[in-house]
Amino acid sequence: PAPRKVMVKNLVLFYGDRIRDVLLNYDSLWRRCVYESFSHENIQVLKEYLHGAFERLKQASFAKERIDDLREKMEREGTMDNDILFLINFHFYYFITLIRALGDNLAWILNYYCKMNLESDPKNIDVARTKFKDALKRERTEIFVKICQGSGYESYCQLRDFRDIVVHRHALHVVPV
Repeated sequence: PAPRKVMVKNLVLFYGDRIRDVLLNYDSLWRRCVYESFSHENIQVLKEYLHGAFERLKQASFAKERIDDLREKMEREGTMDNDILFLINFHFYYFITLIRALGDNLAWILNYYCKMNLESDPKNIDVARTKFKDALKRERTEIFVKICQGSGYESYCQLRDFRDIVVHRHALHVVPV
């Protein structure tokens, strides 16, 4: 038989391509920042936060797939052992933490891009904080509407609060259903 060709792509490239497929405008924004094809006083810090967000998106995608794999294994085998339970908890905690961190990345990017000048009080650079929302609404109403209104925003706020509980106070109790 003819040899089978297998295409191999490392995790960085694989998940990078996956994120680019979902965030269609990321590459053009990234290139504009890297090549400094637009003038902005905060271009260097914007590059740092954009890179951080991209890396976190790749990791969140990876963590979600591992959770899905473990769930499928559990369903296939009809049982859950302590190892599966441990791995689900591990990847789930990390996934929640990454989603929260992505919200922080977005807030810092918007703070610098929209020149909201909230960096003197960093705790307010949070998409769920009133001071941040008020400043964003004042500076860029159209961005405020897209980010801070609707069910996705409310879900993020609930996840944000849930993350604070599981990271700082209580452990999750994952049980088979």
